[in-house]
Amino acid sequence: MPRICSRPGCAETATATFAYDLVALRVWLGDLVEDRRPFGHDLCDTHADRLSVPKGWALTDQRREPTPVAPIDASSPMLARAFRAAKAS
Repeated sequence: MPRICSRPGCAETATATFAYDLVALRVWLGDLVEDRRPFGHDLCDTHADRLSVPKGWALTDQRREPTPVAPIDASSPMLARAFRAAKAS
C-alpha cells in the first residue's frame, strides 16, 4: 500500500521524506525512505518541491534528479495506433 503525503488534506502518493534538527536549524529532504521514521514526514512531489523553511534555517535537498523523459513525437504511427486502441475500448 503506497504511503500518502503528510500534508493535511493531501491524498497524493508520497515520493519524498523530510526530517529536521531543531538544535541545528536544519531540514533534510530526500527520496522516500523505505520504512517510516519516527521523526520523518512524507511528502508528494508537489509539496516536496514547495517545501520552505523558516528564516535562519537551512534546507538540504538530497533527492535524486529525475531521469529526463524524451519528448513524445505526436506524429508517431505507433502513438496514433495506441490512441485509436484507447478510444475503441
